[in-house]
Amino acid sequence: MLVTPELKDKILKEFIDAGGVNLQLNIHGTAKEYCIDYEVLEIILDDFENHGFFEQMKMLGGNIRISMKVPAFDFYSHGGFVGQEELLRKNIEKLLLEIESLKPSMPDKISTITSIAGNIATALGLIITK
Repeated sequence: MLVTPELKDKILKEFIDAGGVNLQLNIHGTAKEYCIDYEVLEIILDDFENHGFFEQMKMLGGNIRISMKVPAFDFYSHGGFVGQEELLRKNIEKLLLEIESLKPSMPDKISTITSIAGNIATALGLIITK
C-alpha cells in the first residue's frame, strides 16, 4: 500500500476528531481499521512525530500513547497533506507560466530554464499522485 497524502490526512483527521490531547491506540487494531499493514501505520506515525504533530510512547503489545500538539491542528486546518500537495502543484504551474512569459526577452536561456522546470514538474508528477 502506498502512503498517500489522502491516507495521512485521514489518519490525522481521526486523531484530531478524537477530541482529546492524549490518545491511546493499538497499532495492530488501528492498522486493520485503515486496511493497512501495521508497519505502514508505524512509519506514518513516526512521520507525524517528526513533523511535531505529537509525541508518541510505544508500549508492549503494540499499544501507543499519543500526546497531540498544536502543529497537528494547525497543519490540518490549513489543508493538510493534500493541501500541501496542491499548493506545490500550483506553484510549479505558476513557475512554468512565468518562465514562458520571459521567453521572448531571453530565448536562449529561457529554453534551458524551461527544460529544467519541465523536468522538475515531470519528476514531481511521478512522486506526487494526482
